[in-house]
Amino acid sequence: MTSNAEQLLAGKGRSRLVMIIGALFAALAAAGLIGMGSHFLIVITHVLDGSIAYSRNFAIYNALWIIFFISFLIAGISLIISGVRRKLHDLVPGISLYLAGASLIVIGFYLFIYDELIYAAVAMLVGLTLMIVEWFSKTI
Repeated sequence: MTSNAEQLLAGKGRSRLVMIIGALFAALAAAGLIGMGSHFLIVITHVLDGSIAYSRNFAIYNALWIIFFISFLIAGISLIISGVRRKLHDLVPGISLYLAGASLIVIGFYLFIYDELIYAAVAMLVGLTLMIVEWFSKTI
């Protein structure tokens, strides 16, 4: 006979899958943060020097990617924690998905301005999807 507390826990297989997905998200986000962080430092030095005129926009673009990767990292860590706790609902805090989606939409606008239409459409579509998923995040 199982107790009420055990019935409210996710199965071991599902919890492992959530932890694996969370670890994958966290690893990808960490790699993105390392790459964009070092690139951001180079761009910021050019902004402070005033040597490249377009570097302010490029610095904002890089900062948006950093916001995306931080939000994605938080979502990955949250998935790992939810898997360990065997949670069934509310696996990812909504604000991390919202920030990731919003940053991708703004990145999409930057790409659109610089005539990267396919990449802009993909970034905006993925960002919108993340924001819609955030809307239903209590059930995920």
